[in-house]
Amino acid sequence: MALGYLPEIGSIVVATALDADAAKVVGDAAAFHDAPLVVLVEPGQSAPEPLSNAIVLEAPDSEASFDRLVGAFVVRLEAGASAQDALRQVTAAGGWERSA
Repeated sequence: MALGYLPEIGSIVVATALDADAAKVVGDAAAFHDAPLVVLVEPGQSAPEPLSNAIVLEAPDSEASFDRLVGAFVVRLEAGASAQDALRQVTAAGGWERSA
């Protein structure tokens, strides 16, 4: 993976299932760059073990605006907001509600 060769990473978003080896590479890259790591999972799923410290967002079954919510969330994380504050801001702005 090219993650080790990128000079600067502001955040990493994992939007597809990864095997354990790939998940470890992504987790290591996020740690190395001190970048927020966001993992999108299907309903009822969890992040793989190497990504257990990630911020996990459960994707809705069919919601076209979810990609905008994730983008806005990551922008706020990169600006220095805590995950809790960023999520509160984007859910309120987009009319979303937290499920848990």
